[in-house]
Amino acid sequence: MKRGWLLFLVLAVAVMLAPAVQAAPGDDRMGTGRIGGKGPVITDPNQPIEVAAGETFRIVLDSNRTTGYGWQLAEMPDEAVVKKVNNRYRALKVRRPGAGGQEVWWFQAVKPGTAEIRMVYVRSWEKGVEPARKAVFKVNVK
Repeated sequence: MKRGWLLFLVLAVAVMLAPAVQAAPGDDRMGTGRIGGKGPVITDPNQPIEVAAGETFRIVLDSNRTTGYGWQLAEMPDEAVVKKVNNRYRALKVRRPGAGGQEVWWFQAVKPGTAEIRMVYVRSWEKGVEPARKAVFKVNVK
């Protein structure tokens, strides 16, 4: 009987501590993965991006993969000024059918200059259809 209570107590403590282990304050975690990294996080295409050469920055856009839509680069930016490093979809912690998330796009500032990052929110299988949304980010690398 004592063993059963001990097991119950250990499991209860583990369940209570799980959120603290999952995402510590300032950890920049969402859902199952990290958004983390250094450098600015941009969510508003109307906000100019000012970065130094060599600096990494992230563009974070609301997205909902359950609808089939996702963000894509409309065209590659001027890679002499800024280059794409990576991108990932992050589901929000809310676990309900149809819940959206965010797409995180990492870019590296290469050398001084200006560039535009043009993005479209589309369903990849729909050809010749206007994007549901568009976003243009203006980047100034110093």
